[in-house]
Amino acid sequence: MTHSPTVTLHGKVWNLVDLDIAILFCRQFDWEKKVLEDKEVSAYCEICCWELKQSENIEHSTGYFNGQDWVCSECYENLIKK
Repeated sequence: MTHSPTVTLHGKVWNLVDLDIAILFCRQFDWEKKVLEDKEVSAYCEICCWELKQSENIEHSTGYFNGQDWVCSECYENLIKK
């Protein structure tokens, strides 16, 4: 029995095969590191669905933005960064 490669994101273990389509989609774009500062807005990572929002916790408030979509820092560093 073969096991699919995995990645741990925010303490959760994911099978890479389950993330493949989202990873390929996100690799098409240029991403800019940003801080989500608007208290009224939250966004979700296109790959792992991690919530990004204005917060004192940098893990929740900082991600990468392509002008429309967000990717959390962990997904960007581990799966997107070229």
